[in-house]
Amino acid sequence: LAAIDHQDLGELIKQVTLTRKKLVDFLDNRKFEDLVKGCFVRYKSDSSSKEESYIIAQIIGVKQGHK
Repeated sequence: LAAIDHQDLGELIKQVTLTRKKLVDFLDNRKFEDLVKGCFVRYKSDSSSKEESYIIAQIIGVKQGHK
């Protein structure tokens, strides 16, 4: 494996990060799970905090359910 500096890593993650709009666009696709698996999402880690801190997580699977 080649070493990746932080700037390159940030660019790579941006390329495979799904925006909320992309997720909504993919929802009706029958292959939704295949489309999103392995991609990354960013979400706010603590809604009660005044600081904006986010977590980046990789999608490993999809579970159907109600909101």
